[in-house]
Amino acid sequence: MQHDALTMFCYTDLAGQVRGKGFPSRQLEKRLKGGIGWTPTNIMFTAMGTIAPSEWGAHGDVLFLPDETTGVEVDFEDGTPAERFYLCDVRNTDGTPWDCCPRTLLKEAVRDLHRETGLTLRATFEGGAINGFSGSDIRLTDRFFIGPSKLRGFESQGTGPRDQDAVNQDALGGNLFAVARFDAEFPLGLPEEYGITGGAFFDVGSVWSLNDTAGATGTVDDSASLRAAIGVSLLWDTPIGPLRFNFSKALKKESFDKEQNFNLTISTQF
Repeated sequence: MQHDALTMFCYTDLAGQVRGKGFPSRQLEKRLKGGIGWTPTNIMFTAMGTIAPSEWGAHGDVLFLPDETTGVEVDFEDGTPAERFYLCDVRNTDGTPWDCCPRTLLKEAVRDLHRETGLTLRATFEGGAINGFSGSDIRLTDRFFIGPSKLRGFESQGTGPRDQDAVNQDALGGNLFAVARFDAEFPLGLPEEYGITGGAFFDVGSVWSLNDTAGATGTVDDSASLRAAIGVSLLWDTPIGPLRFNFSKALKKESFDKEQNFNLTISTQF
C-alpha cells in the first residue's frame, strides 16, 4: 500500500518535547504561506503526555507558521515517501506573534541578551549515518571522519576508531557520527571599527561503528567514546572575510587521538 507523502509542522512544548501537526505534502505550498490551525491548550502537554489545566480549555485558535529555512526531508527507507519537517512560530490568526509561543520567547530572550551585554550564544548539532545496500560493507572513503571543522581541539581524522596494531595506525572513520558545538561571542572593549571580538566554545562528539572490526592482530574498538574540547577564540572581521583564531584544549580523549591546539578559519561569500 502506497502512502501519501506527509509534512509535519513542529513546535517544542513546555516539557521540551517536539510535537506537531501533519498534513499531506501536496498542500505544502499553501501551508507555507498560510500556516495551519492549532489549539492553544496543546502547549500545556506534560512530559507524561497529559494536558495540564489552563485557561484555554478546548477553545481558541492560533496558527503554526513555518520557518522555511528549517525545513528538512527524511527518508525512512521503509518503502514510504520521504517526509518533510519544519519548525514553526505560533501566531495569532491575524499574523501577530502569540504571547506564549516558545520559539518567539526564546528568540526575544536571545535578542535581549545581545542588546544588554553584546553576548551572542550559538548551539550547533550535527549527526550522520551511512548504511550499505543489502548489508554491504562501507568503504573507508565513504565513512565519516571528524576534524576541526566539526570538533575543535583535534586534527583532521584525529579521532575515532583506529587500528593501533597496524603499521600506519591511520584513523578508520565510522558509519555513525554526532557532534554538538556551543559558542559564545562577546565584545572585548575595543573600538567597534577594529572589528575584533572574543569567543569561547565547548565541543563534544564522537564517530563510531564499523562493519568489520578485525584489525591487524586483534579487534578494533569502534565504540562511541566521547571526545570533548574547550577553548577561546579571537574573531576579526577583515576586508578579505571574517578570520577566527581558535585556541583549544582537549578535555576528554583517547590515548591514540591526535590533538590540535590551534586552528585558523576564514569565511567569505561569493
